[in-house]
Amino acid sequence: MSNTCLIVGCGVFGLSSAVDLAKQRVFDRIVAIDAEAVPSSMSAANDLNKIVRPEYADIKYMKLALEAMDSWRSNSPVSSAYHESGRLSINSKDPNRRQFDSVSQANLRKLLGKDALMDLKSPDEIRKKFPTFLSNAPLNEDISAVFNERAGYASASEAASAAVETEDGSVIQADTILLAIGAYMNAYVHTDRRVIAKGLPVAHMQLTEDEYNHYKNIPIVFDPDVAYIFPPDPKSKLLKFSSAGYEYVYNTRTRYNESIITSIPTTPSQYTDIPDYAKESIYRFLRMYLPELADRPLEKCKMCWISDTSDSEFLIDKLPGTDNVLIVNGDSGHAFKFLPNIGKYVTQKIRGTLSTEWREAWKWKNVDEHSREVKWRGSQTLADLKDVSFTPNK
Repeated sequence: MSNTCLIVGCGVFGLSSAVDLAKQRVFDRIVAIDAEAVPSSMSAANDLNKIVRPEYADIKYMKLALEAMDSWRSNSPVSSAYHESGRLSINSKDPNRRQFDSVSQANLRKLLGKDALMDLKSPDEIRKKFPTFLSNAPLNEDISAVFNERAGYASASEAASAAVETEDGSVIQADTILLAIGAYMNAYVHTDRRVIAKGLPVAHMQLTEDEYNHYKNIPIVFDPDVAYIFPPDPKSKLLKFSSAGYEYVYNTRTRYNESIITSIPTTPSQYTDIPDYAKESIYRFLRMYLPELADRPLEKCKMCWISDTSDSEFLIDKLPGTDNVLIVNGDSGHAFKFLPNIGKYVTQKIRGTLSTEWREAWKWKNVDEHSREVKWRGSQTLADLKDVSFTPNK
């Protein structure tokens, strides 16, 4: 009888695990399934692009990210989706984010040398570094930034599509099951708020061919107090934005126990736009950095749903009360960059060879253990989508 592994969910964790388990021949048969074709609209990886950066206050994640970035640069087929544009990170006024950035930057310089990052201490220094697109930007007088020329982004849907092919089947029997269902975990498993589904607002802007040529070499501009922008996509000529300031939940009763109310992602058709506050943040960003585009309409607005943990650690452990069900979850909005290498560590977990450091970090923690909150995204305000205002684009 063959030894079968069933992977439920073909996002970053599921795809990376499928590839590595197949390479290592851990199972005789691996079946990866999803409700939709890869890249599934239910996955946070179904996106135009995602940031790939090494800055972490926790040095073990920094080392993991640097390992992943080596693979992004050299590992076909995903390397074709990677673009090392650099990242301009604006220094935050939020104390939580400022602390995270300070420790992260110190860690990176410790590992790679003091020249790993460039300090830009004034608006003039920022404009001088990026004269092509920031020469007319009315930057705040007290603004400063750090530039990492080795950071970049990956074309998310392209990279996910390159990772694995799936086969459909009505009934699948398996010896080991990996639940890699991202933000939808609480729809099927009661995690008691160990994982919370959160929606992050994303919007796009269409450029002309001439505009694309003008902006195509910009870095990622990341202002954690307002919003951030990616270089335009070469194929669609779209600029992508994501806002800061608010994170969103959709609290509802679960199907398996109506007494449990938790955040579960809405269907794509339920909210086909983003909250007004998110749009206001994006336009505030444009007025600060790209005023020539500040009167342009936003389009293809959506909520990108992540599975968030309070300490930003992943959750890779056996589901309590089971011997053969492994939860691979808790991306916390920073997992995509690990598409090339996180599967290696899932394989180690299955084989029992995962290091103590990672085993402790990714275990199913007691609720009191999991209460340590790491606000690396800044002091975000949490709002229920049912309670916020939406004004559709005209």
